[in-house]
Amino acid sequence: MLLALPRLQAAGLKALLEEQREMVAFVKHRCDADLHLADRIAHANAFKEVFDAMLVFYEAAAKDYSAEAAKLAERSSHAAGDVMKSVKQEAASLTRPQAVKQAA
Repeated sequence: MLLALPRLQAAGLKALLEEQREMVAFVKHRCDADLHLADRIAHANAFKEVFDAMLVFYEAAAKDYSAEAAKLAERSSHAAGDVMKSVKQEAASLTRPQAVKQAA
């Protein structure tokens, strides 16, 4: 009974840390793309090359951010479901001893 809250907090912390790990990986990916864009612009010999580099960069960024938003929604939904499952299990374990005591 006393472990219900710490278990719930641990589950929430785990979900938060996993989310942060995913977000850091995404930010790293986008920073790598930023560096690649800077290199392409620095080595461009014509304005068209700069324009093409920026076009590719922004198209990829739009796709990446859209995909990441979808993944975030999916992960959040799963995390909320996992937390609710833990809460239900804890609630069930808390009510069982009371039912046993009342039956005796």
